[in-house]
Amino acid sequence: EVLLHDCLKGLFLLCNQGGCKETRHSCFMHIATLAAPTLLSQCEVLLHKYIQKERKEPGQISDSVKAEINFVLLELANLHLHPVISQEIYTFGKPYNMTPPGEPTPQEDNDPSVDGESMGKDTHFSPQEHPGRSDVANKLAPQTNNRGHLLRLYPVFCECIGIEDQGIRQTIVRIMKLVGVEFGIMTPPPI
Repeated sequence: EVLLHDCLKGLFLLCNQGGCKETRHSCFMHIATLAAPTLLSQCEVLLHKYIQKERKEPGQISDSVKAEINFVLLELANLHLHPVISQEIYTFGKPYNMTPPGEPTPQEDNDPSVDGESMGKDTHFSPQEHPGRSDVANKLAPQTNNRGHLLRLYPVFCECIGIEDQGIRQTIVRIMKLVGVEFGIMTPPPI
């Protein structure tokens, strides 16, 4: 348990670039690029396990487990990835689709068509490349470009809304507000 906490703490430290302090080719960027997917995967697994355990055994979760989950959520809320890493995390390694609706993308240029009409494809949406992935990643770019991890973990955060623990719920609310800021639908909280 202590080892897991220390490993997670180290991964958060490796990934937290504080915005855009590092260049794309620095050793810190390389390490953060390698560490970020592992960190997010571990956080997702821990959150899913906690959610499942709470559903099966409501009110039976130890304070140390709750503290660890709250630690993970707070660290995720405070994590600022380098914009390049954030984009790769948010879009599963694909570049943002910043082409305005109605203009053909390179992918659409190769689509089969009859008399200029696409055969059964909505030109505003691309096919889903990953299970459970929304095409919102192709349509909306984060405003600050350094919290793609929150957007990527958004489905897990939604599952956390019904969690019993008040402290964890408050942290989830904070994260949801940060997601709103990323999409430009909320104003950033005062510093």
